[in-house]
Amino acid sequence: GRGGASGRSSGQEGGQGVRSSGQEGGQPGQSGRTSSQEGRTNSQRNLQQRKEATDKYREDITILVKTFLQQFKEKFDDEKELEAFAVWVVGNKVLDQEVNMFTKKGAPWNTFQVTSKTKHQVEEYLKNKMQKYSKGEVYKRQQK
Repeated sequence: GRGGASGRSSGQEGGQGVRSSGQEGGQPGQSGRTSSQEGRTNSQRNLQQRKEATDKYREDITILVKTFLQQFKEKFDDEKELEAFAVWVVGNKVLDQEVNMFTKKGAPWNTFQVTSKTKHQVEEYLKNKMQKYSKGEVYKRQQK
């Protein structure tokens, strides 16, 4: 019975799994299944908004970093290394700092986006970083 269903919903795709089961469509009386969505606490809702905003931010800033790094293409063996480096920079140098600063501001998560100030700071960091970067360095960093 219930044990299996709650075990499923703890997975990341659990929410979609419940919706795609098609059980609530034919039986409106069983709206109890969807109440878990509406019955979320504020902190759960906030956490979901934070995750979505952070994922979007990661996507946007990674694109920005990859685009900026195109001018340093000769520093990388190939596009794959450039991409790995962009992901590493965002994951290790940018995202957590930005999330922490934004959290302290206390603004709503739907306003969390890449600003021109952030863009400028990241570009300055990358300019300095690329002066010292040697091919394959990102792969050595990932192993640590």
